[in-house]
Amino acid sequence: MAENSNSIESPSQSKSQGMSFEQALLSQKSDWEKRLREENFKGDIARAAHIIRRFADGAQWIYNKRKAIGMLEIGTELPGLDFDSTNIPDFGAAYLADYNMVVIGTYILDKVAKHELDKLIDITRTDGNVGFRGTPDEFGFLFGVEEFDHGLGEKANHPLHPNHVSRAEYNAQDHEYQALRWRILAAEENNFNPETIKFLKEMYDEASDYRTKTNHTKKQVDSNNALSPEGISP
Repeated sequence: MAENSNSIESPSQSKSQGMSFEQALLSQKSDWEKRLREENFKGDIARAAHIIRRFADGAQWIYNKRKAIGMLEIGTELPGLDFDSTNIPDFGAAYLADYNMVVIGTYILDKVAKHELDKLIDITRTDGNVGFRGTPDEFGFLFGVEEFDHGLGEKANHPLHPNHVSRAEYNAQDHEYQALRWRILAAEENNFNPETIKFLKEMYDEASDYRTKTNHTKKQVDSNNALSPEGISP
């Protein structure tokens, strides 16, 4: 949902450096559940642990896609994955460039985990617009794709805060626009809920219109000719 390099402090979990990317992908069910209990997570622990593991699944998906088409620089360090209750604002999750880590806020984790994993839900932004539509299971996977794409790709300079600008302006940023196209492809390939895919495409069209109206210049690094609205164009 966001990329941040300066305004958020190191997550409290990083005192132990969190889980590495590989550890997250290989973690057993009890690992995340144990961590959530140790941190006194008040929500549904089983669902929250599932959502975290789906972040890791999304991370693996975007890593494989980028690697397959040569969009990973040699020596790219894989981000870590963790959750935190104090340092992630209510936009929910963020890639912290200073620590090369994707951190999920327990606020959004608790909010999403209140619902059955296959239930279609809306998550609204502070301006009242819908920021996510899909199931909790899809939420974890798609935002894993997004945040790890931020971590694996070119780092954004001075990214906008999602609560300070419109949804269209936020998604029109180069790194968010690219991640949105990846999310559409991921949702289609994994046969996600049709409403989820429809919503992602609506946001993409909205962001595209904003880019056109503002004469937004696409960066030539990372995104140029790599993706189309329909998916990857090798």
